[in-house]
Amino acid sequence: MSLDVLAVYPGTFDPITLGHEDVIRRACQLFDRVIVGVAAAHHKRTLFSLPERIEMVREAAQCYPQVTVEPFDGLVRDFVVGRGGVITHSCKIGLKTGMQVYICQRLQIELNIQCIFGYMLGKYPRQLTVQVF
Repeated sequence: MSLDVLAVYPGTFDPITLGHEDVIRRACQLFDRVIVGVAAAHHKRTLFSLPERIEMVREAAQCYPQVTVEPFDGLVRDFVVGRGGVITHSCKIGLKTGMQVYICQRLQIELNIQCIFGYMLGKYPRQLTVQVF
């Protein structure tokens, strides 16, 4: 990789799953730096506290030196714009997927933030993994 490209992977990670870990692993193969943003998630009740979720993500990503884990509060767009880079994302299959595509289209049109969806991996059937190129 010749360019210093940053990927931002936002989510609540409540808890982090094998599918999330796979997205982190693949992002590390594609990008020089990866920030995993752990959302405070005031809009929904979480099973684990923010510090617990941050620690779980750090533990899962410890073998990837280019990964940093940061908490964030507020909109994903503000978190990503504040750091620059592209979004790597995962979402569960279902009605929420259409909204995720719409949000990514708006981010690309309005802020030139790249977010490209991929297809489900059979290895993690409950996750639609997103690959950013």
